[in-house]
Amino acid sequence: MEKTVISHCRYLRTKMAYLADEEDSHMWRTNKSSTANYWCLCTMGAAGPDDNLVVPERCQASRSCYKEIDLV
Repeated sequence: MEKTVISHCRYLRTKMAYLADEEDSHMWRTNKSSTANYWCLCTMGAAGPDDNLVVPERCQASRSCYKEIDLV
């Protein structure tokens, strides 16, 4: 079984991150929760340094504040 590499900004956080289970420790980054609240570690708010919304689908390489972290 081939693993898929998912890339999100290393500054992306949510409360779910601290409740991860060992089998899918990065599930919170895949936006599987409809109730998760996300924040940026740089601003400690719902907007990143570029004033755009902080959510997994937007915290990608196209943003000027993005810092890569590869997850398998």
